[in-house]
Amino acid sequence: SQAMRTLNEWAPQNLSNTAWAFASLRMLDVPLFESISAAAMKMLSNFDVQGIANTLWAFASILLPDLLCLPLVKQVVLDTVSSASPRLLPGKGMSDFFAEVAHHCNHICQLIWSFSFASALDSGLAVELKSLILAEGRKLDQAAGSLPGGPWQSQTSGKPAPLDMAVELEPKLSLCVRGVSVVLKPAGWEVDAKGQLSGTGRYLSGYMQRAHGGLSASPILFLSAFEYGFIHRLDLPSSGLILAGTHFEGFTLLQWQMHTYSI
Repeated sequence: SQAMRTLNEWAPQNLSNTAWAFASLRMLDVPLFESISAAAMKMLSNFDVQGIANTLWAFASILLPDLLCLPLVKQVVLDTVSSASPRLLPGKGMSDFFAEVAHHCNHICQLIWSFSFASALDSGLAVELKSLILAEGRKLDQAAGSLPGGPWQSQTSGKPAPLDMAVELEPKLSLCVRGVSVVLKPAGWEVDAKGQLSGTGRYLSGYMQRAHGGLSASPILFLSAFEYGFIHRLDLPSSGLILAGTHFEGFTLLQWQMHTYSI
C-alpha cells in the first residue's frame, strides 16, 4: 500500500517492470494494477517499446486489458514502434544490427499477441502492426543481400548427420516457397531453436542451412537471435512437420500469423 501511494513518482520502467513481474507470477492484485494503469496513462508517451510491450502484455495476460485506455495505447504504440526501428548506420556491424532488429521484433510480437489476446486488435491496428513487422523483415533481407557474406556464417549450428544414419531418418523438405519452408523432422533430430541440448549432432538448423544452399542461404538460417528461422519446436523423440522462415520477411510473416492465432 505504501508503494501504491508513490506510483505517480515512478519512472516508466519501474511501472512496466512491476506490472510484468506480478503478471509473470500470476499475482492478481487489482488495486495495484488500477494504480499502475492510472500512473502509466499520465506518462505513456515516455515509455519505450519494451516498456509498453511489457505493460500491455501484463494487463492482457491477467485478463485486465480494459484497465488501460486502449485507444491511447494503440496510438502511442504505433508512434513508438515506428520511431524505435533500428537502423544500419555507418560503422555498425551486421551482427549487432541483426541482434537489435531481433530484439525489436520480439517487442512487436509481444504487442501483437497482447492486442490479439485482449480482442483489441481491430482491423486498422492490425494493418499497421503487420506492416511494421514485415518492414523489419524486408529491411534485413535488403541489408543481407547487399553484402557478399557476413559474420553470421561463423554461427553455423548444425553438423552433418553421421554417415551411418539410415536414409529414412534424414529430414525432408515438404514445402518450399518464397521465404517459407516446411520440413519433416524425423525422431532423433533436435529442433535447436533454443540451443543445442541433445549433443547428438543431428540439429535441424544444420539440415536447413545445407538444404537451402549452405553459406549462400539467408543469414536467418544461421542466426540464433532469430532461432534459425524456426517458428515452433517438437521434442527430440517426436517426428512431424516444422514451419520455418527462410528469409527474414517470411519469418516475420509467420511470426505475425502465430501471434494473431492465424496458424
